[in-house]
Amino acid sequence: MTASGQLGREGEAIAARHLEDAGWTVLERNYR
Repeated sequence: MTASGQLGREGEAIAARHLEDAGWTVLERNYR
């Protein structure tokens, strides 16, 4: 695996985590 490939996978994981957090924030806001 290349260094850029590893960085890309970590970037995807971080992006997914931020999207998930943002999604839950929106859901919680809508339910209030």
